[in-house]
Amino acid sequence: MAGAPLGMLKHYLLESVVRHYVENVDEVLASLSVSRLLFGSVRLDEIRLVPEAIQDILFSYIFFACQITKVSARKLQVGIDWLSISTSSMQIRLKEMEMDLVLQDPQDPMAKAFWDAQALRHKAEQQAQTVPAEATLLYKVSGGFDLVVETVVVRLCPAG
Repeated sequence: MAGAPLGMLKHYLLESVVRHYVENVDEVLASLSVSRLLFGSVRLDEIRLVPEAIQDILFSYIFFACQITKVSARKLQVGIDWLSISTSSMQIRLKEMEMDLVLQDPQDPMAKAFWDAQALRHKAEQQAQTVPAEATLLYKVSGGFDLVVETVVVRLCPAG
């Protein structure tokens, strides 16, 4: 029964944060070991990321009309120094990230409407400095995140 509180911690803490960024949350949580998490070393072979979340993160860096439709990551490693979590960054390493992009004609009214809406939403979020409510504790407690991606594979898919 001693494992039950740790299992609940894993479920509530991680699920509330991870579900905003990971599509296969149940698979990911089932494969995580509480002891590995407590020792600050998490490894996952493959995860499917939420395309909209990645699009939001990359929005400021994408200078052409496209939509991210699929994202997966292979060989994910997360290092957490629990003793200095508030002053040191969590280390996140990805061996490979694959993205499917649909390029859009910037003159297409649907693409223009999509990007105008994205820009307005992004501007509003920046002004409000919003963070998902469930993730607020993680953002307040952690010293930040360092993300290293070794290889990025981008597949360009036809529109429609």
